[in-house]
Amino acid sequence: GQTCSNGQCTCDVPVDCPGLQGCLDGLCVQGCRQDADCAAGQTCEAERGICDDGLVLCEDDEGEPNNFPWEAIALAPGNHDGLRICAIAEAPALSADCWQISLGSDQRLQATVRFDHELLDLDVFLFTQSIVEVAASLSRTDDESIDFTAPTDAPFLLCVVPAARGSVTYDLRFTVR
Repeated sequence: GQTCSNGQCTCDVPVDCPGLQGCLDGLCVQGCRQDADCAAGQTCEAERGICDDGLVLCEDDEGEPNNFPWEAIALAPGNHDGLRICAIAEAPALSADCWQISLGSDQRLQATVRFDHELLDLDVFLFTQSIVEVAASLSRTDDESIDFTAPTDAPFLLCVVPAARGSVTYDLRFTVR
């Protein structure tokens, strides 16, 4: 059934969710039980109880699940090409990719996310472990970059966040010096 912890409710199957909601990435969202419950051009993906407009079946990268800061996966400096965002939720930020990057005191992180803005706009945020934003890149063009120097030894969370629904492949390149 549906369980809640620290204000976050999760589900395993659509029947865990109240009313006409489906289970998407472990969260209850507006959903369906049959095609008639969905908007024109969508079909009901009955196993999860969600309407599919072609994005639901988007192939995410191997880093999933890492949609939330508490799911962040440790990532070493270097070139990480061919990563993918599948922003299928009504709230696109629920489809973020979050990566944990460890920095020593006075170490500098230089990170660039390369993508095609015409396919989907992405923004990049750097957070502390307690989810305090310390840097961000929010342009409306291709590519986002962050340049940050850590004040103390600590793990940080680099999150790539879609600004709308859609899917796009991106390359994440970063150095720590």
